[in-house]
Amino acid sequence: MNRKPLLLFALLFASTLYAQEKTALVTDRPDQTESAAVVPAWHLQIETGMLKEWVSSTSDSFDENTRYGTTLLRYGLFDFMEFRLGSDLLNHRFKLPAGVERSDFGTSPIGAGFKFALTKENGLLPDIALITSWQIPNTGNKEYSSDKWQHSFVFAFAHTLSDRWGLGYNLGYEFESDFDKSAFKYSLVGGYALADRWGTFIEAYGAKLSNDPWDIRLDAGITFLLFPNFQLDLSGGVGLTETSHAGFFSGGFSWRIPN
Repeated sequence: MNRKPLLLFALLFASTLYAQEKTALVTDRPDQTESAAVVPAWHLQIETGMLKEWVSSTSDSFDENTRYGTTLLRYGLFDFMEFRLGSDLLNHRFKLPAGVERSDFGTSPIGAGFKFALTKENGLLPDIALITSWQIPNTGNKEYSSDKWQHSFVFAFAHTLSDRWGLGYNLGYEFESDFDKSAFKYSLVGGYALADRWGTFIEAYGAKLSNDPWDIRLDAGITFLLFPNFQLDLSGGVGLTETSHAGFFSGGFSWRIPN
């Protein structure tokens, strides 16, 4: 068998990939606001980390989550569209007042979806993207999984305010099988480039369930671009209302392949 044509095609394909214009690494972590940017076509972006979350805590009870490998895989199918796949390992520990401590460990349900770039920034018109995703039934630990499909959508907006300042915000809705648990979700983030490789952000975000008060939270974080396609991050946040979780701390990285 003559392998030269196959080898020539592989070399041409690889050279085409590397000849593509390199774009800045834009990630959907560590903030809660999804970016309006789509991963370049034929690129894989791995965004992963660890998160410690305190839901509540009193003198005789607690409720906390530890998420290992909070991973989102993003693959550019076209310049305007990416495929998204995510899950993690979740350890939920809790103790009710005068109760026995319990710990559940397992995988969270798998989420899959797409992001579509809708508009490019032009004056007052921001970058706009639509993210639509589904939680696949019976794909996680029985304590965390559902036997029904759950759908959510998010509109992501981004403005360039200056060479160093950026503004992003999300508006979305998460449909649960139980309508009373369906929620409107929102976020607003301001990002600032401290230097060529350092960045920081501050953010407000939360949700509104149909019969519950507003959930309002604040967080902030810092990023460091170790390589043009590899970013490290640290972040933490607190809840401001009775329906909010007490707080969290997270660290991780994002890696785009190829650069």
